[in-house]
Amino acid sequence: AITLSLARLARAGASTTAAAGGILVAAAVNTVTKAVLVGVIDRGRMARVVAAVFAAMLAAGAAAFLLA
Repeated sequence: AITLSLARLARAGASTTAAAGGILVAAAVNTVTKAVLVGVIDRGRMARVVAAVFAAMLAAGAAAFLLA
């Protein structure tokens, strides 16, 4: 929902950089929430693997945003 709202906002004349930043923040919050849920449910190896993969995903998203 947030992606569609921000895309429509950008099409209506708002900054595409602001819209992309908003989408990045929404995706990051969603990812961190899921990582916390995995950490609460399983504090073992699975939680460590998910945390590492999600950290790499967040870093890649931030790098792509900053380089664009």
